[in-house]
Amino acid sequence: MGELISGRDHAKPFELRRCLIAVAGPNLSGKTTLANSLSKALAVPILDIDEGWRNKWGSLENRPPMPEVYAYNHQRALPYLAENKPVIIVATYSQPAYHEMLDNFARESQSPLRVFHNLPTDIEETKRRLEKRLSDPNDLSDVRTLNQVLEIQSHYHPISNHPNIWVMEIDGTRLQEENVAKIITSLSDLRKD
Repeated sequence: MGELISGRDHAKPFELRRCLIAVAGPNLSGKTTLANSLSKALAVPILDIDEGWRNKWGSLENRPPMPEVYAYNHQRALPYLAENKPVIIVATYSQPAYHEMLDNFARESQSPLRVFHNLPTDIEETKRRLEKRLSDPNDLSDVRTLNQVLEIQSHYHPISNHPNIWVMEIDGTRLQEENVAKIITSLSDLRKD
């Protein structure tokens, strides 16, 4: 593949070596949208936590406790890493226990980890995004009301507070192509030889 070319057209990526790219952030911060753009630009698969648990357990009533769901999403990344391929994982990583799980998984799998933390949006943008979510019949999130969003955000612990994890904060209200170009540039040290 070619070198990074940024501009009005989409960035043309370089090929990445084995690594974990985590897209984290609070609900409705644009994690899935960002991950989809990154996946397209880098030709790297996405493992979204909501898609994963829905496919495995089907419904919220059958879903196990969240630590097990996070562990399952990490395990889904193993086949890619075993083939020395990069993979994007998407989840809120809202609690210190989940931060530790991600850090430990990266260490145990001996995979470089880069976390891109979407910053929360203001209340008006959150409402707009929630309306869009509710109108999308394919949306997989179980968070469906503004009260749920605000309750979850009140207990949210940003992964950027973790002392051992490399994190770049991303402003999800900026142009997506700007954020993608910024992320791709930050991944240049993970270029495949």
